[in-house]
Amino acid sequence: MKQLFITILLVLGGLTNGLVAQNGKFEASLSESQVGIAKRFKVTFSLKGKGSNFQSPAFKHFEVLSGPNRSTSIRVINGDMSRSLKYSFILVARKKGAFEIAPAKIQSGGETLTTQPLEVKVVGSDEEAKDNNGDEKDKGVVERIKDKLFIRTIVDKTKLYQGEQITATFKLYSRVNISNYSLDGMPQFNGFWTQDLNNPKKLRVKNERYQGQRYKTAMLRQVALFPQKSGTLTIDPIEMEMVVRVRKKSNNNRHPFFNNLGNYENKKVNITSNTIDIDVQPLPTQGRPASFKGAVGNFDMNVNLDNRQVKTNESINLDATISGQGNLKLIDPFKINLPGDFEIYDPKINQNINSSGNKIKGSKKFKYVLIPRSPGTFKLDPLKFSYFHPDKEKYITHRTKEFTFNVREGQGTTTQAKPDKSQAKKEVEMLEEDIRYIKTNAGNLHQKGNTFIGSGLFWGLSIAPFLLFSGMLVYRRRIEALHQDEALFRSRKARKVAKKRLKTAAKYLKGGQLDAFYTEVENGIWYYAADKTGLEVAELTKDRLRQAMLGQQIPEQEVNRLVEVLDQCEQARFAPSLAT
Repeated sequence: MKQLFITILLVLGGLTNGLVAQNGKFEASLSESQVGIAKRFKVTFSLKGKGSNFQSPAFKHFEVLSGPNRSTSIRVINGDMSRSLKYSFILVARKKGAFEIAPAKIQSGGETLTTQPLEVKVVGSDEEAKDNNGDEKDKGVVERIKDKLFIRTIVDKTKLYQGEQITATFKLYSRVNISNYSLDGMPQFNGFWTQDLNNPKKLRVKNERYQGQRYKTAMLRQVALFPQKSGTLTIDPIEMEMVVRVRKKSNNNRHPFFNNLGNYENKKVNITSNTIDIDVQPLPTQGRPASFKGAVGNFDMNVNLDNRQVKTNESINLDATISGQGNLKLIDPFKINLPGDFEIYDPKINQNINSSGNKIKGSKKFKYVLIPRSPGTFKLDPLKFSYFHPDKEKYITHRTKEFTFNVREGQGTTTQAKPDKSQAKKEVEMLEEDIRYIKTNAGNLHQKGNTFIGSGLFWGLSIAPFLLFSGMLVYRRRIEALHQDEALFRSRKARKVAKKRLKTAAKYLKGGQLDAFYTEVENGIWYYAADKTGLEVAELTKDRLRQAMLGQQIPEQEVNRLVEVLDQCEQARFAPSLAT
């Protein structure tokens, strides 16, 4: 396991080498240098280039409300790609004084980069902080518009089961004139498997009434979240930097009509959405069937066979389709139990998944090809698919009937030839000649006593079939045992499948299909880890993956690099607006 993880990291490093052409500065910044007690502020660590193994400071004397919130930006200019990273934290001070925020560290270009320390002065109140800040006018702007410009995180439920979908919507509300904006940080959705429902490249503004006030609103992002572990999970805030147009305050005695003429200026403000805690209930253990593999939702199963009367070496197509609403993408292929007389190929998977009505729904089809190698009558055990229905709060199992195959002997099958009695042995006819013709060469003569029968080659060829048969018997029993031990079977195939996915990812990257590239790389890592650990993909989290790798004595640096790759893939897939 350790060897292939390192191989994956090396291959991924080669594939993504062209994404970053430079290593830049690693800098730290504050949203404000003087704050009042209990006043929230943001500290941001920015890197131009590629980085990994980020180490944040301890933030002594401060309480961390949110973070690290990681954001990635990828830009393509004339075919050259550049990357920048940001790690941000929302902090609050609890006592007065002048405090230092220690430097942060990150690995980039084979070096350890360090930020400069930051000085924060905490005063008694927010009003005092405004008076002491050199930009108190800007702080006053923030206060004046805080009820007129904000971001809401809206979820359709705050209590649900593990694996059940929750829809999170991030919406901007404004009653001010916005000149420009940019997304500074996107949530990491730690503990969730995510899929975008709506990620507009251009904001669509609508009028909406909220708490008795009329606002212009725009959806920033809508995401389907599937919690992968139980407990309290937090949806971190989304951050935006806004440039708003506000009216200047005037101290002259001119008529208000003339004060309004050209008396506006642009001010930069940072806004952050609210955090939301989600109560995730574990799936019940009572009544959980053995065929349950982590599917949560409402599903149907349909299985079709194209032929049950075949000849040897002819293919049988078996299609198993799961359709419905829920975590479809996390559903694994079926386990097909057939005797060793059948050759079974890995299924071809077709997905037709959409987000109609803000819910993940559609179908996932597994197309199997079965080839019988021996004649006879064979039976396929019933296929079972179990899932948990969150609304009914119970497990449901779909089960097919037993399938029977009648296999006749076909062309290409090795059989023992029967003697043909019509063919009589012909005797040698002697010519009526007394003296035979003298041959000029010895022909195919052998020394007396040196015959083939009894020779070493004779005995070798005689014993070979028995040795071959014994070897095939041992191999067949080993294969049957491997198929019976699902965990061992998955572990043995994991390396081959992972390499295949990486090759496919390389093709996507070469063709410029970045979304498909990141998806294939991410799936390759998760499925390899699941196969090696014997867990289902739906049960895996980054923490469990980290523990499994460290348990295999994989160096922590390599573990951090792999988790960084997963973070990059998730960010590129689920925050494409930051990868433009």
